[in-house]
Amino acid sequence: MAKQVKTQQYILKIDSALLRKNNWNLRLPLSRARKIPGMVVSLADSQVLSWINELNETEDYDVKAKEIRSRIDLLKRESSNSAYQAEIGGLYEDLYRLQFKEDYLCVVMDRKSDYDKANKGFYVNGIFYRRLICTTNGVKESTVVYVSDKLHDVLKKRIENGKNNNIPLVPAKLGAYESLVASASIAVSWPRRTLSPIPGGVIVVSDCYTEFFTDIINVDDTDPSREPVVEYAENQQVRNNCSDGCGMMTPALSRRWNLELNGIEGKTFSGCNLRCAWLKGMVFTFDFVEFAERVMGASFATEEKYFITDVWGDRRDVRDADLIITESQLKLWSCYNSWEEYYENCIENKYTLRVAKTAPDKLDDVRQLNYQFIQSLDLSDEDIQELINPTVNEISDIMGMNPMKSIVYLAGKKVAPHTLRFADDCAKALMLTPAVINDPYIRDRIKRMIRKRITDAKIGVLDVHGNFQIISGDLYALCESIFGLHPKGLLSAGQIYSKYWKSENVPRVLCARAPMSNEHSLVSQDICMSDEAEYWFRYMDTVIVVNAWDTMPMALNGFDFD
Repeated sequence: MAKQVKTQQYILKIDSALLRKNNWNLRLPLSRARKIPGMVVSLADSQVLSWINELNETEDYDVKAKEIRSRIDLLKRESSNSAYQAEIGGLYEDLYRLQFKEDYLCVVMDRKSDYDKANKGFYVNGIFYRRLICTTNGVKESTVVYVSDKLHDVLKKRIENGKNNNIPLVPAKLGAYESLVASASIAVSWPRRTLSPIPGGVIVVSDCYTEFFTDIINVDDTDPSREPVVEYAENQQVRNNCSDGCGMMTPALSRRWNLELNGIEGKTFSGCNLRCAWLKGMVFTFDFVEFAERVMGASFATEEKYFITDVWGDRRDVRDADLIITESQLKLWSCYNSWEEYYENCIENKYTLRVAKTAPDKLDDVRQLNYQFIQSLDLSDEDIQELINPTVNEISDIMGMNPMKSIVYLAGKKVAPHTLRFADDCAKALMLTPAVINDPYIRDRIKRMIRKRITDAKIGVLDVHGNFQIISGDLYALCESIFGLHPKGLLSAGQIYSKYWKSENVPRVLCARAPMSNEHSLVSQDICMSDEAEYWFRYMDTVIVVNAWDTMPMALNGFDFD
């Protein structure tokens, strides 16, 4: 996630049984609720919490909270006398009240009848609450979000964002899309000003589809009374959405957002995961204006070649936009007549573009496997020895009491000056005096910890040269599609592009995605080494670009790019 994160906010998370026992009229002061495990939980900022702060005129809570924390830290350093302790206690009370959001709470349902009853409304501390949304994670945990009656209607209206309610929608999907407002996220600026030729500087385009013939595995699980039927089918036609959930931003916008989010000036980042009204998905840095000029031959003399058609059928000049998103990202695009209508509703309802996640600035060189990734492999004894060697060597070095290896194991590979205060005490002692590796307490501590590492290794937690990377579709193919060309892309079937693996001179990698559901969910892919791919994907340093011409997305449990 980005570094520019606001102070955590707190809400009540209540079991429906507690509400039921109190006849749906619960009295629970914050001071008492804080002492009950799991009753007060923290939340990162989101669109809905930003709305609540705006409506309550508490948008400066973050500034005030940081001022109080600074005062507390200062007093803790100053003295420990009783006068300071009393002031510190009072400041903590102020901090809790400031960060606590009484207008928003979650209820964990113990039974279906409680859900029906809660949806009729209930009281907590004299405030009447009504159902707002249920997030996708909330569904899994039987948890529903309720808000105060005074804010419910305005929040519901804002979530709706003026969409056409006559368009039929699947209720389950609509509920999931509504809950996007609760995603932990950070606000960023719109790509362009409202008065730009394209308000906000965004174009919504149709997805890019490719069709090809390949061998596939069909799994029929329609009959719940029997095991799924697996059938191999040769030379089947496949229609692949190779832009499902991904879009692109100009390098200029990438640099601006990287500055807003991370404080890094003049540098692009690979991509980020966006949120807005009905909007979810990754956008990656790709120069689509340069594509128009170099591939389509657009120039001041041939300005018509800068134009594309958006998903509503309107002609758009790509020079007027810094962000292109696809129809699969803007889930309810069909509920609006044009981009202008959607954008005007966003401004009216005080939506901001928000970032839920950013691609990392640097990738790991070593990651740990789990048993799923290796249980279906046919390995010889020599293969097994090669696979376990890095883990065995690491354990041997630590058990041999190598101070530097022990520091890395205790403090982690990413230990840095700003994280030292949180590092393991034994690791800090070793940094100061490596000779304390011979201290009996430290030796015993390391041995106890390494025993767990050995146990984990026995069940497949093994170090390998590898990393997790965010995946993108072939944006060159997407550009070909939106500019009216037949999409081919820069990658062939069986290829991916990864700047990391290309720089490592690794010709082929094994791709896996947890959780694995079957033995076929391991896919080997060649690394594209072409100069053309390196040029066009030059801003996508820490992500993998997937080709548009094979069944890798289906094999890896049906992934998309959002």
